[in-house]
Amino acid sequence: MSIRFRVLVFAAACAGFAASCGKDGAKDKGPWLLKIDDETIYYGDFLEELRVKLSHVPEAQRRAVLDSAEARDQYLKQFIQERLVYAEAKRMKMPEDKDVKLMMEMAARQTLAQEFLLKKLNDKIEVTEKEIEDAYNQHRKELRGVDPEVAQEQVRQMLLKQKSDFAVNDLVDDLRDKARVEKNSDAESKWAKGDGLDAALGSAPA
Repeated sequence: MSIRFRVLVFAAACAGFAASCGKDGAKDKGPWLLKIDDETIYYGDFLEELRVKLSHVPEAQRRAVLDSAEARDQYLKQFIQERLVYAEAKRMKMPEDKDVKLMMEMAARQTLAQEFLLKKLNDKIEVTEKEIEDAYNQHRKELRGVDPEVAQEQVRQMLLKQKSDFAVNDLVDDLRDKARVEKNSDAESKWAKGDGLDAALGSAPA
């Protein structure tokens, strides 16, 4: 992912959060943590964003932030860096740029879709110890030299991804059956031939 796209996705994710960090933020949000120019960021808001960011990452990564003072310090530095870049982007009126608006809409749409899938499928996808053991034994040669606990976690993640992919495909098939999806054959033919792509995409960014 390019630096430009990472910044835009971050801006989209932070838009609502930034609006909550104004002068009225002192109520039930604990002490202020940072002040960047005219913006005040409260400790409670900072923790809430941390909770959301870590809500879907593996437990090992969560513990790295929770248990390591060094990791927490690094996270705070990264947070400040992102806020500085975000503030400068707003100062330059980047949110008003047509392409930036579209990319923020795309990021929001992708986030909503991912959250829907997580909430819809998360409790339905389980990997048993027996499945992990069987898959571990099946891939024992490839995992030779890997710490057993690390290897079993890798196997668990692999099985979770496989089951998730199947579940997502089934869900999308069900949604497709319920929805009315129409395709314009003329436009679809243009897409198949690549008509207009050169003009639409232009040259790749440097």
